[in-house]
Amino acid sequence: MARIRTIKPEFFTSEDIVSISPLARLLYIATWCEADKEGRLAWKPRTLKMRYLPSDNCNVDDLCAELTSSGLVVLYGDGLAHIPGFAKHQHVNPRESKSVLPEPTTHVDRKPSHIPRDIRDDIMARDEGRCVRCGSDDHPQLDHILPQSCGGPHVVENLRVLCRSCNAGRPVSGKGLDDDLAKDGLSLKNLRVKFGVDASNLDLHAQVGREGKGREGNSDASRQDGFEEFWEAYPSKKAKPAALKAFKTAKINGNLPLVLAHIGVMASSEGWTKNGGQFVPMPATYLNQRRWEDDAAPNPVSERKWI
Repeated sequence: MARIRTIKPEFFTSEDIVSISPLARLLYIATWCEADKEGRLAWKPRTLKMRYLPSDNCNVDDLCAELTSSGLVVLYGDGLAHIPGFAKHQHVNPRESKSVLPEPTTHVDRKPSHIPRDIRDDIMARDEGRCVRCGSDDHPQLDHILPQSCGGPHVVENLRVLCRSCNAGRPVSGKGLDDDLAKDGLSLKNLRVKFGVDASNLDLHAQVGREGKGREGNSDASRQDGFEEFWEAYPSKKAKPAALKAFKTAKINGNLPLVLAHIGVMASSEGWTKNGGQFVPMPATYLNQRRWEDDAAPNPVSERKWI
């Protein structure tokens, strides 16, 4: 759901902003429109591209990487993102709905320090603009050896060049991260010691959805607990047993926040409010067809105005 947001004049001369490409700046503004009143949003690069850069010949993955590597957007949870300082800089309509997405951990709200341009250039020159793993020069990107989600700092010793493919394939938590670091003769424990990271103050599963962790031990009882959250949020209360069966079959698990966010958007949309909610899908139908994975959702009726 797109929302009306404001831009301050100093935005255009901010050091963080001028260090990224023009299209990345535009995409950053677009994330404000996608974010709820707490600065949280579902992280769907393809959707952002279709909604806000439909006619631009660009690689949205590269643009998103610019936003996350600079700390302007911080990823967390299972496919979620947070914009640090959002609530401080935006005057949100008090009637705007409360966030239905989970709150990021404390450290996410602390915006990482900016990586100076000279350091970026030094890293690129040191690694000759090529991936240190496969040698490719396809879309070279700066990578944090110890991921930011684990407290990895923006220092030369923790930065290197990876191609887009190798960077995108890196795990950020769990055994996958341990195995990935072992490829380079490193370990999470040693890196924490090296960079003085206090693991007790960090959410070491900030992007755990990529690793499949946090999905173990999900009994039918825990799924039913999640179902009650779904049932409470869903506007149509029909055929609950069929909906429960569909909920278990769908194996939503870590995607529940995204499902609830999608329902929150659709519940105020024209399609679901028309004729007193006549066209709201049956709960089981919504789940069986995985409707929450639809890329685009219309704007709510109450916000369809330009001035």
